[in-house]
Amino acid sequence: MTETPDVDGMWSLVTIDQTRITALDTVTVAIKGWVVTLDSALTGIAFSSGHRSLVLVAIVATVFFAVLDFHYRGVQLGHAARSSALEARLAPEYQFSHYQDRTSSSVFRRFMQSRYLTTSVFYAALLLMLALVLAVTF
Repeated sequence: MTETPDVDGMWSLVTIDQTRITALDTVTVAIKGWVVTLDSALTGIAFSSGHRSLVLVAIVATVFFAVLDFHYRGVQLGHAARSSALEARLAPEYQFSHYQDRTSSSVFRRFMQSRYLTTSVFYAALLLMLALVLAVTF
């Protein structure tokens, strides 16, 4: 039994979206690696040379990389939403995206269920560490 071309095309879009989601995961991991490497290098040079301004450069670089990372995460979530919508249309009896129902009245719960939570916590922790380095060691 063959599927109609329209259904085949929709499954192709799901496959393309899933490939893009995976590729964007690779990009965001690379961005996080770059920011950790750059921050470590700038902080190390700041310690060894006594130039406090390099820690400030690391903070600015972290903010830049965070904006870039959030952008890629937004693009990734767009692909995930489209893929979920296609999957729901193609196989309505199967609950592909039941995990996406994230409605809550509590602000804390909504934050804890945020799709940007891990990225936010990563950059907040990095910026906090850089601020502590700036405040305590110099």
